[in-house]
Amino acid sequence: METKKTIAEIGESKKRHSFLMRLGKTVSLAAISLLGMIVLIVIVLGGWYLKSFSQASGMPVKKIASQIKEGLAHPYRQRYLTFLILGLDKRPDNPTLLTDTILMVTINTKTGNYLLFSLPRDLWIEDLRTKINALYYYGQERNPPKPLQLIRRQVENITGQKIDNTIVLTMENVRDLIDILGGVDVYVERSFTDHQFPRDDGSYQVKTISFKKGRRHFNGQQALEFLRSRKSQNPLEGNDEARQARQQKVILALKTKLLKNSRTFLNPHKAGKLYAFAENKILMSPRVDLRMAASWWPWVWRLSHGREIGAEIPWRGKGALLQQGYDRYYGSWILKPQNGDWRLLRNFFQEKIKQING
Repeated sequence: METKKTIAEIGESKKRHSFLMRLGKTVSLAAISLLGMIVLIVIVLGGWYLKSFSQASGMPVKKIASQIKEGLAHPYRQRYLTFLILGLDKRPDNPTLLTDTILMVTINTKTGNYLLFSLPRDLWIEDLRTKINALYYYGQERNPPKPLQLIRRQVENITGQKIDNTIVLTMENVRDLIDILGGVDVYVERSFTDHQFPRDDGSYQVKTISFKKGRRHFNGQQALEFLRSRKSQNPLEGNDEARQARQQKVILALKTKLLKNSRTFLNPHKAGKLYAFAENKILMSPRVDLRMAASWWPWVWRLSHGREIGAEIPWRGKGALLQQGYDRYYGSWILKPQNGDWRLLRNFFQEKIKQING
């Protein structure tokens, strides 16, 4: 009886094993089929995305795929990536080449944290006998093929930080970019009014603009007025420091729209328009093409959750690193390092860099 029972049990065990094998094969086949469907969907969607991106950007599909493939194969592995952003406040009645906005964006690719570091436009460069905001103009005058080289080298000397890409934005670039993205959300720290904001119609007239405290959704023109205003009667807003802070707010709002809003890049038409805009309208050195952008894949997702550190060189009060002066030749106010010691500025920047390392 025991032998028969054992044989019976063995038979049942074999049946269960056979059933489990068949079930395993069925599940495996189902999983393979599902994976195949997913791959097929990805291929179809990828093909649709590339085609739509190509139509919006004017770039051939083969070239898009080739550049992305090359970028993915050669990922960016350096610890820091630094952009120098120069803002030209051009108007129809004032075609200036002075860069009143000088902003360094340094990203720690290991942590995703980043530093926004503003340099004051009135910083005096003694060797060149001019303010830092005129270096782009002199770069164009002295070295037209490489107009950004002069200011890039000077900023590298001041901060001790290698600059990877230099970008020149006109205020119109910022306005149009925001409109392509569908506007940005910005928190206005305090209400203020500017009765002397210049009109952009070449009439040399001014108009009144006002902003109320609270979270606001700005289109391109509204954001442009918010970041350019500097003659408010409110002493906390009618100065260059407040304007720099507002500029950083708009840049952060753009970063949020670009990186945290997945719809921006999931929409191939919008992504293609953004690429075409950057390629055709914005001056960059070197150019940020799809190959370069794709090479950032190991860390760019960290940036969307990274911590932001904002800083500018203090020039007022006890901790001031800059002292105010007056240049009689140009008849303008200038800022210089205390006692002519440029190491103060370099050390200040390097201390700020440490804050994005952890």
